[in-house]
Amino acid sequence: MTGPSPSTWRLFQALCRAIGGQDHEALRGCIESGELESLIAMARQQDVLPALAVRCTEQFPDKRLPSTTREQQLLEPLRENTLRNMEIRAQAINVARRLNEAGIIPLFLKGTALLLTDANDHIGFRKQVDIDLLVKPEQLESAARSLLADSYIFCDTRAGTAEQPKLFGDFTRADRKSAAHHHLPPMLKQRFKATVELHRHFLPKRFQGKCTVQSIFESAVQHQSHDAVFMVPSANYQAIALILGKLVHDGFLARRALPLREAHDYIGLLERSAGELDEVLIQRCCGKSFSRFHHLLIAITGYSSALSLTSACDVSRDLELMELRCNSSGVGKLLNAYARACHLSLTLLHNPARLPTYLRHLRHA
Repeated sequence: MTGPSPSTWRLFQALCRAIGGQDHEALRGCIESGELESLIAMARQQDVLPALAVRCTEQFPDKRLPSTTREQQLLEPLRENTLRNMEIRAQAINVARRLNEAGIIPLFLKGTALLLTDANDHIGFRKQVDIDLLVKPEQLESAARSLLADSYIFCDTRAGTAEQPKLFGDFTRADRKSAAHHHLPPMLKQRFKATVELHRHFLPKRFQGKCTVQSIFESAVQHQSHDAVFMVPSANYQAIALILGKLVHDGFLARRALPLREAHDYIGLLERSAGELDEVLIQRCCGKSFSRFHHLLIAITGYSSALSLTSACDVSRDLELMELRCNSSGVGKLLNAYARACHLSLTLLHNPARLPTYLRHLRHA
């Protein structure tokens, strides 16, 4: 797309409703109004093009879409992402096997947990970036050394360029360099698709007081696949990690933006839990952000949830600002600046050791 316009918000809502999976008229309306190309462009911009391709094939299996659009702009990205996700899933299972040999049962986080356990037939629906896993604090060094022995190596993107990050294989150095973070530097292995992030905690430091590593392990669900044993968080802790880690810490709520991948992850949690999420637990950890996000998602996607929250939340002002953001690049810049300022001040308040990192980013901005 060339830039925001008065129709951008309407198109964004249509994309949200199409990805949500319950509104079949949103996609049909874009096709009939000749806006499919614009919808595809927005899906690419939002990094959910494979998900849109899945919805198109589900809702229009009779190939009524233009052949060029269907093959080149939708099905080819879906095929590529499916193959990539299959490779990443195999890589994650290999990582789990390697850690099992060291007596460690890893707990996979975020999209990795979904990739390994989701029964959805469309493995290419969600784009996957890296492999996130958590181990118990006393197992962190052993886990890192096990992966180093398996030809993984630490990757310091800050010390090199985007094309040529600095690589090193020293755990002590990696531990020291990442002491202010909740995970070690990414680890990569030649010819494998994804980097691996070994986490000390499943959330940044500002949230760790209310959410302990022990609590997520105690409620985790154990799985076995291809001789590998691993755990994934309970639905409640997946929701907590999504809301605090992505929406609050990464500033999506502050800048009035909705990350579509995570929005659909949350919809998946609602469907798998059949409305049985523990509202009290999630509210205790996430505060008002839980209710605010839940009601925003329902309003934008039109999703009909079995989970009915007892806590009301008026999101009308949020929706107004979201619309302004979509339709005005100037408002978007202001909201981004506001979110960056909030993120910087809150992170430094709870984690002052991050100050040198932020000063370095500002110097190179």
